[in-house]
Amino acid sequence: MVLFYHSGRFNDRLGNGVSFLLFYSMLIGEGGLIMPFLMIRTAKEWIKLPLDQVYDITSHPDKAHYVRIKTAGKSYDVLDSLSRLEKEYSPVLVRCHRNCLVNLSKIREIDVEKKALILESNRPIAFSRRRYQELRQLWLNKGEEIR
Repeated sequence: MVLFYHSGRFNDRLGNGVSFLLFYSMLIGEGGLIMPFLMIRTAKEWIKLPLDQVYDITSHPDKAHYVRIKTAGKSYDVLDSLSRLEKEYSPVLVRCHRNCLVNLSKIREIDVEKKALILESNRPIAFSRRRYQELRQLWLNKGEEIR
């Protein structure tokens, strides 16, 4: 099964670095598990990025309507919105703050005093007080699924 996302307003932005995302999902395994990927188009190439490599996605600090996708070794600036990505990948990516989505499987610990999620890369990500209970519950439930 292949799912494509393409928004018309992003068509003519191919020269501005990463222009738009094309989302692609493949059915794998006998149980019909979905393995999600982000297909990122840059000016020179397509990058197939498995969601399990994504640590977090934040609003771009300088460019309006862009998000920054961070992995272990790289970050990608992409023309898209956090709210759309949250809807599309809500079981994997959860909102921890108004300007940030985090990959639930990459959270190593929750520091309540500093109000930060510590990722596997030892990088802290701030979370809002309002989202703490939901994040904690989702993270604990994720641990039970792994066992």
